[in-house]
Amino acid sequence: MIIFLALSGTLLLIALILILLPLLRSVSTRGLSGREVNLQLARHRLIELESDVASGRLDAADYPSARSELERSLLSDIGDDVVHGPPSRSALPTAVLIGLIFPFAAAGLYLMFGTPEVLMSAYTQAASPKTISQKKLPPVAVLIEQLEKKVAQNPDDVRGLLLLTNAYMSLRRYADAVPLFERWQALDENNADLLARYADALAMANNGDLTGKPTALLERALQINPNQIQALWLAAMAADEQHDLSTALVYLTHLQGLVVDNQEAHKEVTAMIASAQSRAATPGVTPSSTSSTDSALNPSAPPARLSILVELDPAVAQGVSTTDTVFVYARPIGGRKMPIAITRRRAVEFPLRVILDDSLAVMPSQKLSDVEQVEIVARISRTGNATPTPGDIIGVTRSVTVNTVDTVTVTLSDVIP
Repeated sequence: MIIFLALSGTLLLIALILILLPLLRSVSTRGLSGREVNLQLARHRLIELESDVASGRLDAADYPSARSELERSLLSDIGDDVVHGPPSRSALPTAVLIGLIFPFAAAGLYLMFGTPEVLMSAYTQAASPKTISQKKLPPVAVLIEQLEKKVAQNPDDVRGLLLLTNAYMSLRRYADAVPLFERWQALDENNADLLARYADALAMANNGDLTGKPTALLERALQINPNQIQALWLAAMAADEQHDLSTALVYLTHLQGLVVDNQEAHKEVTAMIASAQSRAATPGVTPSSTSSTDSALNPSAPPARLSILVELDPAVAQGVSTTDTVFVYARPIGGRKMPIAITRRRAVEFPLRVILDDSLAVMPSQKLSDVEQVEIVARISRTGNATPTPGDIIGVTRSVTVNTVDTVTVTLSDVIP
């Protein structure tokens, strides 16, 4: 509205200037221009008289009378011109009158023939954007109802299930979300993220209890993706609920390495580790001492431990950034290639030295000390994703005996196509 009024006022001012300027100029220019012309003509005529006297065409005795006649004619012309001047000054009151009437007339014509209600409506809408947005967006209940109808009509629509499930979880309608997770799992049974969220919904629908099916779902999720952060977090909580602090510390230690870039999460996990250590049955339990605790239960079993040196082939070093992530893990020979111990570092400098032991086990049910031979894998990930992707740089060792005293060297030299 302010812009409209400013533009209208500017255009009105320009129109007034175009109308009034000629009127104001006429007050001084109409009398002045005639006088100047008559004076110029008189001067020219006087020069001609003097030339005629000099050339003999006019007698010297007649010169005074001719000059007097010229002067009388000049006075008469100037007098007539000045007489016509004053009437032009009447333009000044006219200009004042137009300047006063013109703006009011323009405003009146706009009110009569224009659309001021549109202008006021636009101003009102601009002043209350919340009202507009509220009119455009339907209530949440209507959106939920539309999603429910869509899912009912298309039971296999994964996107519809996802949207409705997210809506239920956001509204804390966990009991309504559980059946959708069951249907969703049937469509995508190997989705670790889905399994972790399913376990969360089940627990929340049961007053936060993670025992039973939620724990089984979390274990399945970690078998698919050992680095699924939500699954690790919930699995640690589930173990803590069962007073299995050693298992909780295994999960938390692994989780701590995955959230190193998230200060808030890393701080919370560190606090959870400290709390678990302080409540452990054996005083002084630390994440790295979990394997020694297992060995204490069986004194004849040597501690499971592998010292690994990770080197980077200069041929592929140019594409590596210090922000890239390095995963180093051990996996059993033959069978499923699921890591049984894993650690995560930054590609800051090479060679990189790491230690793998039972404290870095992915699953409490399968640790490094439970197998005799493993292969060591090192991988540089630009995305930080635990799942190998094209462009990652990888290196794999031959079969390595667990508890070997020798340092195992892994060279990063191959690029995943």
